[in-house]
Amino acid sequence: MEPALKPVTKALLWVALCCVPASVAQETGLRRVEFGRDVVPILLERCLGCHQESKPKGRYRMDSVAQLRLAGRSGEAPIVPGDPGSSSWMRWITSPDPEERMPKDGPPLTSDEVFRIRSWILGGAVMEGTGGDAALAAWLPRGTGGVAPVEYRHPVPISALAFSADGAELAIGAFREVLVVDARDGAPRRRLPGLPDRITALQWSPDGAALAVAAGNPGRLGEAVLLRATDGSLRTWLRGGADSLTALRFSPDGSRIAVGGADGVVTVHDAVSGMRQLVLPAHSDWVLSLAWSGDGKRLVSASRDRTVRVADSSSGEAVSSFTEHGAAVFAAEFNEDATRVASTGKDRRLRVWEVAGSDSKTVANFGDVELTAMASVAAGVVTAGTDGVVRLHPWKSIQKPREYRAEGRATAVAGVGVGERVAGGYHDGRVRVWSTADGSRLAEFRPFPGLD
Repeated sequence: MEPALKPVTKALLWVALCCVPASVAQETGLRRVEFGRDVVPILLERCLGCHQESKPKGRYRMDSVAQLRLAGRSGEAPIVPGDPGSSSWMRWITSPDPEERMPKDGPPLTSDEVFRIRSWILGGAVMEGTGGDAALAAWLPRGTGGVAPVEYRHPVPISALAFSADGAELAIGAFREVLVVDARDGAPRRRLPGLPDRITALQWSPDGAALAVAAGNPGRLGEAVLLRATDGSLRTWLRGGADSLTALRFSPDGSRIAVGGADGVVTVHDAVSGMRQLVLPAHSDWVLSLAWSGDGKRLVSASRDRTVRVADSSSGEAVSSFTEHGAAVFAAEFNEDATRVASTGKDRRLRVWEVAGSDSKTVANFGDVELTAMASVAAGVVTAGTDGVVRLHPWKSIQKPREYRAEGRATAVAGVGVGERVAGGYHDGRVRVWSTADGSRLAEFRPFPGLD
């Protein structure tokens, strides 16, 4: 139990709470302090990094509202609605003792931040609009992730691509938004804004009505959401946290979505409600890609911790683990009957291995080229190379791919069966689309508004 505050400390605390800038008091007086708009951004930015499921300092977690209300090691009530003086939150964020004050390894909260938290508690600590088990970031108003440029002055690297199921549209990860374009010529269709800085993964729902998005600001904020494809409005909240969400994938029937993050955790969610159904044993580093078997019974995850894991998608139990890369693994995909996996990583090898035996059967080497991304298509797997080449590797001859060449560094790939096309996204912000039938380049464009 932490010691009680001394009278002098209490006096200093009162001064800290009362002496706030007039501008802050005036602003807050004009509108009620709201949990999602005014308090959650502070908790995500300043607190969640040390108080989440994977790192609960003081045995106190802040990754959901249900956890916020539970006492940590001290046994003191974190939040007492209507009574800031009895809420241990106020003690820890305003203590004059730097060894006691939170956040422990950062500068103290500003007077603005302290005032907003105190005002929220004093007003009853109301948490409006979302269930208590949802991730803390679920309370953020849409658009909190940041404002996308009206017009881009510079292109940004393409980090994620996804064809719609009918092949008509292509979703592209941009800066704080997803750009939806005509897949034939890159003509703009829609902008889906309000996301964190970097879009890390995209996938359309099988029915084309929704777009799953993983995004984040590394070390600060991550979210995985299901957006309505027509206007980008939120359909389902999946997962949030204090670091980037880095991978996601629909199950083949569209009923579930797997999400992976920089915390190494893979979760499986109901695609309608967003409720978490399963948590897989954590990797020790970032999860960089996820894929389902064709029957939806297994999940494969590739991680920066140098491993690829196959797990039962119902129980989460391990099926096999592959460690031959010996370096960060960028991506992995199942073959059609899920007996084999193709994976590639920092070791500059494309390996095909048996799930039952977990040893390499085929190794493809492309010199100094790293294959940084991978997508599954009917004919095999498509990879993005640092030499600018997008490769289609048939399962029967993985070492002899068809090559679609371009200048630059390929950073993302996507494929679609309708029209037999593959697309490559590049570090210079260009997107190129090829026919898999004859290798011809069908389109080349930069999708960013304001840039030719």
